[in-house]
Amino acid sequence: MRRILFILLPVFIICPVFSQDNGFFDGRLSAYTNISLSMFKYESKRYGERDIRPVYTTDAYDYSIFNIGPTDKNFFRDANISVAYDTEKFGGRIAVVRGGLGGFRAWVQFIPQIRLSVGDIDAKYADSLDADPGLRVYTGTEYSGWKNFAEPDNIKGDEGLMLEGFFGPVSVGIGVTNNEVIDTIFRTKPNSITDGTLIEERRWKYAFRIGSEIGRWGKVNASYHIEYENKPGNFQYNTVTGEIVPIHPDAEIYKHSFGLYASLTPLDNLGVTLGWSGYATSALSQFSSQTTADGMFDTLWPVVFINGLSLNARYIYADFTFRTDHNFSFWTDRDYRIMRLNTLHNGNILSTAHGGNYPGIDHNLLWNGLGVFYNINSQWNAGFYVRNLMRTDTSGDYRLVLNETAVEPRVTWKLNNNVEFFMALRYELLIETSSKTLNANRNIIIFLPGNDPVETRDRTQTFSVPLGFTMTL
Repeated sequence: MRRILFILLPVFIICPVFSQDNGFFDGRLSAYTNISLSMFKYESKRYGERDIRPVYTTDAYDYSIFNIGPTDKNFFRDANISVAYDTEKFGGRIAVVRGGLGGFRAWVQFIPQIRLSVGDIDAKYADSLDADPGLRVYTGTEYSGWKNFAEPDNIKGDEGLMLEGFFGPVSVGIGVTNNEVIDTIFRTKPNSITDGTLIEERRWKYAFRIGSEIGRWGKVNASYHIEYENKPGNFQYNTVTGEIVPIHPDAEIYKHSFGLYASLTPLDNLGVTLGWSGYATSALSQFSSQTTADGMFDTLWPVVFINGLSLNARYIYADFTFRTDHNFSFWTDRDYRIMRLNTLHNGNILSTAHGGNYPGIDHNLLWNGLGVFYNINSQWNAGFYVRNLMRTDTSGDYRLVLNETAVEPRVTWKLNNNVEFFMALRYELLIETSSKTLNANRNIIIFLPGNDPVETRDRTQTFSVPLGFTMTL
């Protein structure tokens, strides 16, 4: 894939110049710039039940931070510049971000019905109506990534290859991304230096999508992605059989994501998008022992299936735009990493013999957003958006709730058709609630001697002023 990109890169650069004197390459050269930063940011955290939680422990330091100017020591937080050149037959885009080349994509239209794209693939079909949560399904399993998600509607990846077909109202897309050999490990037999087997650490991702317009009513589509990854470190020689065997369920993992979407326009001023997204991870259903001939273990929970439902709606009345966005993701498994317990971790990939003390845990994430925007005139627009994302993880008396609310009024000024400035005031509040039983089994929350564990409620507040501009030429 890199060789293809290196071949196409000089072609992409030379063609716009050559086109000035040769009509064959006539096309349009365009540029896009997006820069945003934060004028200042204030963040504070306050731990609840302060009277029985010692301040000297690492979990209970209250703090307040106030930064003026760039909050991450970089003036441009999300700055990027891209240049695109498109003709009727081929085109491409080069993006530059802070620190270097941000990506490259080129496409060629062999015939009106077939288009091939290489490079950084980012292709959506369903209309999310610019909703903040998009058409995602939440997949976060660990505390540090509790808001992680997948987007089954989007065929996306670095150094990818995508083939698209257009047949009247029907569109088909097939893509392959992240296809690479990461490392190669030599696994030797016991008491041997040279006798062994090479195992490639490999990963790949394939995606398929089909969609169709349905006249004035909008469009519908379906998508499917499959990813693969293996871990050579989880393969070893069996000392009895002399064979390489997987000694852990995640020696090989498949990830499947899929979805059904309908982007409907029943009225000229009303748009509604409905979506169902699924995400499944599949580890090995059995794994082997290193010291016995028939020591196969059954995996406790080899397949985890996540459902995601989304509803986005936008209504335009005169100079007002009203929008509402909703997303609900839910699943059950044996993975307790989100709760950061002393004894329970990821029970999904334990054997059935060792995972008996891992009962089922229910994970639910609910997003609700509501916004209103007003076109003051042809240059000024003002808007207000409020949203809430609440995650609840429950198993018996273990209960963790992460409740995040954000409010953002925003003003946009269009200097002309090509240049737009914006400024917003953003307030975020995260409340983390942990049940009494959960706190009794965590070493990250400590209570003063003589005090029994209780339910805790900690608050993190953030106030910032993001601003920036976009320019299209």
